[in-house]
Amino acid sequence: MQRRARSCSSRLCSLSPTHACWVPGRSSRRRFRKRRVGAPKDLEDAIDEAAKSVESTLQILHYELDVVLPTKRQLTSLFNNLIEKGPAGKIPPGYVDHLVLAAGGPRNLTSHGQGPTVREVPEELADASIAAAATAITLLAHYLP
Repeated sequence: MQRRARSCSSRLCSLSPTHACWVPGRSSRRRFRKRRVGAPKDLEDAIDEAAKSVESTLQILHYELDVVLPTKRQLTSLFNNLIEKGPAGKIPPGYVDHLVLAAGGPRNLTSHGQGPTVREVPEELADASIAAAATAITLLAHYLP
């Protein structure tokens, strides 16, 4: 087991592959385990966790590139802040916004109260959200120093 660096916050270290205390695969397994269960609430949770994983990756990029985080820590504000305030040549181009933000779209359908009827989330929507998050994270990882 790797040791946790003294100067790192535990939240950042559990997510960042650039820190000595990062354990590969731990957060991915935890975040997407719910997809395998397949119950309606589990599918909603998988969609939410997919978007959160991209948000976490964007936060790590902010930290690694010494960019101050925005007050709103949501996908769109994190991405736009990185594009506006990040160092030129070390950030993703703005035209990849649809790739990076795609995992957040389905979350808007599932994150609000469902009301008196049970909301049925299609399995393919959960799978597409996870795939969109994987695409975004793969792209963003190329910009880690």
